[in-house]
Amino acid sequence: MARPQPLMALAALLATSCCWVPLLLALLGLASAGWGARLEAAQPIFLVMTATFVAWSAYEAFGRGRVSDKPEQGACRDADCGVSSAPACSVRRARRFFFGHLALVALLLALPQLLPLLPRVEAAPLPSSGEHVDTGTTLSQVELSVDGMTCRGCVLGLERGLRTLTGVVRASVSLDPGYALVVYDSTLVDAEHILARVREEGYTPRLMVAEAP
Repeated sequence: MARPQPLMALAALLATSCCWVPLLLALLGLASAGWGARLEAAQPIFLVMTATFVAWSAYEAFGRGRVSDKPEQGACRDADCGVSSAPACSVRRARRFFFGHLALVALLLALPQLLPLLPRVEAAPLPSSGEHVDTGTTLSQVELSVDGMTCRGCVLGLERGLRTLTGVVRASVSLDPGYALVVYDSTLVDAEHILARVREEGYTPRLMVAEAP
């Protein structure tokens, strides 16, 4: 029979996958393709699974088959836990195993709140509309209101997805409020293609400002 402790850690990992999967894809240089939004829809299921496995693990460690810590006559002393009762030593090991996994679960569930605390490298200043680059092309910019982002992983994933679009020079995305500023070569891509890419990433964009050269 499988131990519930690794299962509760796995469930917690899945519960926060809407946050770390887009982040991982962004670090690997891949577009998130809407995985953050899809996984967020399943988050309540994963949270229920996590709570179930935590309750099961607590029952296994504290509720089922309690034994006395009193040394038993003729029992061998266990050097690891310092208890002369083998059953009691087993219980103590199970409880340490439970608390270790419980700490891991707490860390995983706190991941969405911890990611915004990570340092972020600021992007270079965005060029103004009409600025010319070395190739002689003229840049335009578009500002979007973006709904559906929940954490830093969503931000990085969307930025990566926008930057892989042909003609996009720079993309800067913020979480609160949901906002994206995209600088692009208007001879290669237009605002409608940029809006379509945001939708492909799983978010809902609204055009705020579009400026031509």
